[in-house]
Amino acid sequence: MMKNAGILTFLIVTTASAAAWNDFTIRGYFRETPLLWQPPSYYSVNNTDSWRFDNLLHTRQNLRWYPHQTLTFGVEIKTRWFWGESASDIAQSTTTHDRSKPYFDWNRVLVERNSQVLASGIDRAWLDWNQGALQLTLGRQRIAWGTNLVWNPIDLFNPTSPLDFDNEEKPGADAVRMQWYVGPASKIELAAAPHRDSDETTAVLQIKTNWLNYDFILLGGHRWQDIVAGGAWAGQIHGGGFRGEFLFALPDSDAFHYSPKVTAAISGDYTFSNSWYLHGEALYSSEGTTQSAGGLALLSSIQKGWLSPARISLFGEIARDVSPLMRVDLSGILNPYDTSWYIGPSITWSAISNVDVTAVGLVFGGDTGTEFGDNGEILMLRLKWSF
Repeated sequence: MMKNAGILTFLIVTTASAAAWNDFTIRGYFRETPLLWQPPSYYSVNNTDSWRFDNLLHTRQNLRWYPHQTLTFGVEIKTRWFWGESASDIAQSTTTHDRSKPYFDWNRVLVERNSQVLASGIDRAWLDWNQGALQLTLGRQRIAWGTNLVWNPIDLFNPTSPLDFDNEEKPGADAVRMQWYVGPASKIELAAAPHRDSDETTAVLQIKTNWLNYDFILLGGHRWQDIVAGGAWAGQIHGGGFRGEFLFALPDSDAFHYSPKVTAAISGDYTFSNSWYLHGEALYSSEGTTQSAGGLALLSSIQKGWLSPARISLFGEIARDVSPLMRVDLSGILNPYDTSWYIGPSITWSAISNVDVTAVGLVFGGDTGTEFGDNGEILMLRLKWSF
């Protein structure tokens, strides 16, 4: 415990002294999350019908160094401390949807017990050089490609799940990235993320431009064992957002089969004058099943980096700002084939400057063996202080 106390004291002292000098800054947040959790059957054999109380302290320190007007060096450290009745299971659940495959292993579990898990790691570490229209970035970085708000078929380096309730920053990739801005809204981008296993390497060229007030993206390259090509768009129709993405993947000659895979998603959203917000998305995956999508189908989709195990997934969201400091939100996902579903209500209140309080629920329904039918339930309260 003395070691744990020392680590936490270091984090608190470091972040409490957050400063901004001419060439060095420290930013980040502390997030405290007490939660009630009903574990799914595949995490725990005993007491799966009983609610458990756990707690998660999540801290982040984002350091920036500006040694020259053309250079920026960034390091971001993430530390999480789980404790409670099922800390180890909660820690495991937060990594279930992690599809990242970094070259370096910079994560360390400092303490691991049934009632306590303390883990820390370097989440970002990159050097950025900017000269005129050219920008080069080397190191662990977030390469966020895509235009949709929930599912991004063209986010090839680290696709994420909308059910990841803890990692709001999204994972990073150990990569080399070049961006050449050829116009005010146009650029050519090349990114490559090597891996110790050559079959896990990703290298893609992307071209982005604007035409008729729409952003268009075309890309092609190699991801894992697939040759990929795709595109995306983003614009407006009568004041409402209209977006879409598609990706074709053809296994290369070393793969076990040669059937092409198609993933596509379309999205629309609209904000009314009275602050009501509506948002809908639909996802199609040619590799998805039209049968029950839980169990092995769900685990296989996560391992292969698919966005969903289902052939079609539907997302809906309705939200409103009930005051300048409070927002209510209700979102959900439906698998129309096995009729399982997820609903995520939330209320966010900006208590004071840099302090937010959010109440969140993750509620699942469906028969045993369906995509969402075997998931646990989570009710949690988040208190976040940003500095």
